Amino acid sequence: YGARYEGATLLFSVNNLSCDRVAEELNRRQICVRSGFHCAPLAHQTLGTPPDGAVRASFGCFNQISCVDHLAFALRDIIRGE
Repeated sequence: YGARYEGATLLFSVNNLSCDRVAEELNRRQICVRSGFHCAPLAHQTLGTPPDGAVRASFGCFNQISCVDHLAFALRDIIRGE
């Protein structure tokens, strides 16, 4: 969400799945994310996220590119219904 992305935090939603469902599926794959409004419902309203909020992934200095790949592949599988 947003016109320009900078930083280590990614806010996203997946098709018509609830953010909680996406977070549960990622958790099953050993990926820790947060779902909902993240204490900022007005920000979510401004960004136009779904009614239940969005999923937030945050990366830090100890994450590697393989962590980003793991998230991307997991999201691909969730979208495919796998």
